[in-house]
Amino acid sequence: MTSKAHSHIPQTLSLVPVAPSNLPSIDVLVRDGRTAMDASVSWKGGKTFGDVKTFSYKEEGRGPVASWHCRVSRYHREDITFNQLWEQLGKTKRANEKRWVAVQFSCRRLAVIVRFNPTVKEATQIQCMSEWESIWSIYCTYPPPMSPRVFTELFVSHLNDYPTQKRTGNPDRITVSIPVDMSSAKDMTELEEKGVRARRVRVEMVEELDDGIIEWRLITCEDIGGILPRGCAERRMPRAIAKEVVAFMTWFRALPTKRKPKKDGQGTQGKGKGKGKGKVVQSIYNV
Repeated sequence: MTSKAHSHIPQTLSLVPVAPSNLPSIDVLVRDGRTAMDASVSWKGGKTFGDVKTFSYKEEGRGPVASWHCRVSRYHREDITFNQLWEQLGKTKRANEKRWVAVQFSCRRLAVIVRFNPTVKEATQIQCMSEWESIWSIYCTYPPPMSPRVFTELFVSHLNDYPTQKRTGNPDRITVSIPVDMSSAKDMTELEEKGVRARRVRVEMVEELDDGIIEWRLITCEDIGGILPRGCAERRMPRAIAKEVVAFMTWFRALPTKRKPKKDGQGTQGKGKGKGKGKVVQSIYNV
């Protein structure tokens, strides 16, 4: 991530849902995701939860005020390496994982989200366009009086890895998700989960910095929908996104050594395409 600080959020990273026939390309979303990540370095600092720092930014001038939230955590290689984090959050598949219903990146990432985010109860793949691009419907539950919410989103991912023989630049992994409106795709709407419609944009990056430190950064903007005052949902965001990291690292540190990915190497994008539709089911808990 560059050091240039600005506050511009690209138009593609909007809470206005996009029709499946009008989705931005992966290249555009990755480019705009990086632009938004660069913007987040200048956002207002917020609370710190353990090793997780949070930041926020209110975007005005493009419809209703959009509140963006950011979390940043950093680790030494002794704690977790770029490759280990990539293996857990981004690798496309495991050779012997036969219980996956969709062998591709988004299924892997959704499994992690379901496992470490207690609000996520189910994730259904609606459409898989490629190994690194797919549409998901995510069903979330919250404490009363808030009713369940459904997020229908496009997930894309990209690994910027340096060549094995010429290690220049910093490797990073970025994922971007934007809301999708499936109303124009009648044959697929039946696959969506049932609940109050909600929308969110998420950009997530894992980067190995020059000093060997691993930075894990997330920015997100949400419209929770329903009649719940937006301010109530906004106040819970910093703690909620920080808890994702705390839960993940607690789980990772408890892994038996033999199950942890090797530290050597930086990882590469998987081969093959994920096809079909399906749900992230109980098998995710065996990852």
